Amino acid sequence: MTEYGEAAERLMGKALITGDGQMLKDIKMLMDTRDAAREEGRIEGIGALEDMVWQFAYKNDKGQIHTGGLSVLENAFDVLDWDEPHNAPDSMLCDEPGCKQFISCGFPTESGYRRTCGKHYVVAERLKEKGK
Repeated sequence: MTEYGEAAERLMGKALITGDGQMLKDIKMLMDTRDAAREEGRIEGIGALEDMVWQFAYKNDKGQIHTGGLSVLENAFDVLDWDEPHNAPDSMLCDEPGCKQFISCGFPTESGYRRTCGKHYVVAERLKEKGK
């Protein structure tokens, strides 16, 4: 859970313990407002921040990104309310079934356009050379 989520849970816990119904309503309203704004794209810069995180975060071979301990990326993950590691959408991963590597190549085939990792690009090229 992110720092934002942990803080919200702590405040909710305090509101429940003290019986402060208004505080609980206010916290829920803030969380709902932030979530709605994110979904509607009203939070300025969120899209740009996501793009930068996808570009600069560390990628692993499980289809995930992580901060690598860099505070600027840790802060970005908090703003985005992302857990670490964060799973990449399938559209960013190799189209070879079962492969969780990030896309690094794209090429046309007889059956359509492929987007693969480097390893599966080499495999496809070898099969193409052999006429398969």
